[in-house]
Amino acid sequence: MGALSYGMKAVWVKRSANSVFDPWGIEPTAVISSLGELESVLENF
Repeated sequence: MGALSYGMKAVWVKRSANSVFDPWGIEPTAVISSLGELESVLENF
């Protein structure tokens, strides 16, 4: 949330379908389920 508030991009590694992102109206730039997906997400930033 800090990075997003400062204007940076952020990726949330949502390891569980039951996980809930913080409810303050700030959404991550991308959501992935494992770090193995991170490289392909970063290529698209």
